[in-house]
Amino acid sequence: IAGWMASEMRADDGAFYSSLDADSEGEEGKFYVWTPDEVRGALAPDQWAVAAPHYGLDGPPNFEGRAWHLRVVRPLADVARGLGIDEAAAASRLRDAKERLLAARALRVRPGLDDKVLTSWNALAIAALLRAARALDEPGFEAMALSALDALARTAWRDGRLFATRRGGEPALPGYLDDHAFLLDALVEAMRTRFRPADYARAIALADALVDRFEDRERGGFWFTAHDHERLFHRTMPGHDDSTPSGNGVAARALVALGHLAGAGRYLEAAGRAVRRFGPSIGESPGGCSTLVGAAHDLEQPPTLVILAGDPGEAERWERALRRRWRPSAHVYRRPAEGAPDALVKGALPAAGARAWVCHGMTCLPPVDALGDLERLLGGDRSG
Repeated sequence: IAGWMASEMRADDGAFYSSLDADSEGEEGKFYVWTPDEVRGALAPDQWAVAAPHYGLDGPPNFEGRAWHLRVVRPLADVARGLGIDEAAAASRLRDAKERLLAARALRVRPGLDDKVLTSWNALAIAALLRAARALDEPGFEAMALSALDALARTAWRDGRLFATRRGGEPALPGYLDDHAFLLDALVEAMRTRFRPADYARAIALADALVDRFEDRERGGFWFTAHDHERLFHRTMPGHDDSTPSGNGVAARALVALGHLAGAGRYLEAAGRAVRRFGPSIGESPGGCSTLVGAAHDLEQPPTLVILAGDPGEAERWERALRRRWRPSAHVYRRPAEGAPDALVKGALPAAGARAWVCHGMTCLPPVDALGDLERLLGGDRSG
């Protein structure tokens, strides 16, 4: 998926376009699907021998009874055994086959591109890429996400205002709740992946805009439109998850994370008011409000902040080691060498090596100077 995003959906400045059509030349799927004869004609015989059973080209069509959308039908290991070759050789043939098929497909008429850059969709993609970068130790995903994030910072945020969309270089439409909430969440993910002081400053500015311009000041929760938006017949306050997560739920979770990082009770209080506002909806349909349920969990059990500092190489080694285990409630931040905000300055740096501070809510434990001690202290968190 990340490879497809990089090759098909990136604008010149690193942001992501909105979508590609399913149709080309007036026919659904024409750019994407194949016939066995087309594939056989593009491949060498040894490549076809691997690709045909792997993608099910030796079986019936799977797209509208007439074509083959290439998907894995037989695992590569099974195909290799059937051919009497080792799996590495089969994988090599398959890589070469993919290159040939992509080259052949590039000669087709491409589907139409919707080249709008939507702030909310970009923010969702950025956050997902950053989580994947940490989980899979893929620096390329991180670089792609930060490039898109920086593109939004240059184009979507103007004069203290966030915009919802742009086409070309000019932004349009005032930002909605989802734009603010999703981008704030992306900034939190960015700081957990590689802490940059500029992202911290952007997150504070965005969180202030979210609370000041969207919160229902009497009952809590966040409106979909800002207080100074044009007057609408009906002003909505979305709480249920749909094809995208609830703006209120994402806002609350991001505010909890930033509130603990920054020591800002204002953000935590706003998140709490939002969750309470939707209490009846959560009780009636918790499955439809899973993002708000997650926010309620975060409020009840604040994330554990782990702040790493010291020798950059050693601090990075500690960070990579911590990422190998699933600890969703442990938010790890690596203190930058320069320009660290007060939130990340918990004590003196070590003379050598790395040091960690573990904080629960507003209370921090004594510093830890050994990675093994830190891992034992964190344990096997599997909550969240």
